[in-house]
Amino acid sequence: MSKPISVAFTGAISVIETKIAALEKASNLAAEALEVRLHSMNEFRTQLKDQAASFVRREEHELRISRLDVDTHIVRERLVAMDATLTSLLTRITAITDLCSKLVNERSTLVTSALYDERQAAVSARIAGLEGTIARVTGIAMTLAGLSGLAGVFISHLLKSL
Repeated sequence: MSKPISVAFTGAISVIETKIAALEKASNLAAEALEVRLHSMNEFRTQLKDQAASFVRREEHELRISRLDVDTHIVRERLVAMDATLTSLLTRITAITDLCSKLVNERSTLVTSALYDERQAAVSARIAGLEGTIARVTGIAMTLAGLSGLAGVFISHLLKSL
């Protein structure tokens, strides 16, 4: 081979070897970068797997939700019952409050049992006195009626004698 070809061939080989070395270096760097990326992805997958292991399964979740629905229904029923009870109690309290107001307003008309007995005795005495007066008036009326009858007989005798 001739020397110029040999030099050209040697130069080409050296350029090719440099390019091959650069390609190997680039390939190694890409492999390392890929390795780092794959390692990160594997770590991320491990984290997702750990996270997924802590999740509740669908069946368990649905069971818990159905239990909560039942509990919520029971609580609502109790609230309705409590509301009815409170309404009843408020009605009773209102009635008692009204009664207390009436009693306070009418306290001057309330009479103790001793005062009632005293007033009852006075009324009974007045009734007895009135009954006596009625008896006397009745007696007087009967006397007057008797006298009026006698006066009528007397007048009729006087008229006959005339």
